[in-house]
This record gives sequence, structure tokens and C-alpha cells, in this order.
Amino acid sequence: LEEKFLRLDGTVIDVEVAGAAIVFEGEPAIQIVGRDVTQRRRSEEKQRRLGARLREMEHHESLVGVADGVASQLAGLSSIIVGTADQALTETARGPQAGAFLAIRKAGLRMAALGEQLLAFAGRRRIVPRRVDLSQLVLDVSERLEAEIGRQVSLSYELPGDLPRVSVDATLVRR
Repeated sequence: LEEKFLRLDGTVIDVEVAGAAIVFEGEPAIQIVGRDVTQRRRSEEKQRRLGARLREMEHHESLVGVADGVASQLAGLSSIIVGTADQALTETARGPQAGAFLAIRKAGLRMAALGEQLLAFAGRRRIVPRRVDLSQLVLDVSERLEAEIGRQVSLSYELPGDLPRVSVDATLVRR
């Protein structure tokens, strides 16, 4: 069996203990042998942690690969959606379907932004700061936030229109 022993200097060590019944000088006795396995246990624990870290890194790499693939698919689909909506808007101008095509276009742009976020997660996208109007960025995000929250909470905003533009990565701010 394994036990923890306290050495005279106060350190705790792992000891493997084995015992057997023997005959000593003609009398029944028990022989107990202890072996310090502290270093072996530490090495095993270190190996276990390294193995867990390696599995975690492999898992992360596979997630990065999936995210990269999904982001590429989203980019392709969103460009088709936005392009088709733009073409339909050009053809219908201000017809009755214009609102629907604008909504489709907006969904396509949101899909493209989601793809950018996945690329950022995968480490395949560099941070791209651009000068943006933070008030407008908050309003853009607020539409999605309000849709997710539903009717349980009412949100109101006090956004000054005269804020100076700031240089940020809008995708990261939206996320």
C-alpha cells in the first residue's frame, strides 16, 4: 500500500509499504519494508499534467481548425447573400420588397461579422483598428442585444452624437 509519512525534518514523503509474515529466529514475525517513492510520484504527476496540457492543446488546435473552416464557409455564404440582396435592391429600388432585401442584407453582414469573430478566435485574423463612431457601434450591437433579451428588459441609451471617432477593431468591440 502507499502512505504519506512525515520525515523528521517535517517534509511529507510518499512511501510504498509492503509487509509479509515471516519466521525470525524460530518465532513468527512480520517484516515491513518501506520505499520512498516521492520522486516517482512527482514524475508521474508531472507526466500526467503534461499529458493533460498536450490533450488540451490538441483539442484547441482541432477547434481552431473547425473555426477556420466554418469561418470560410460563413464568408462565402455571406458574400452570396449580401451580393444577391444588393442586386435585388438595385433592381427593386424602393419597391415593396426593399425592406425585406435590406433585412436579408443585414443578416448577411452579421454572418460575415460572425465569420470574422471565428477567425479572430482561431488566431487567423489580425486585429484591424479602424476609426469608428462608438455611438453608432453601440446602436448596431444594441439591436442584436435587444433581440436576445426579449421583452423582459427595456434598454435605453444616451449616446452623444458629437463624440470623436476612435480607432478600434469593431469586430472585437461587438463581441
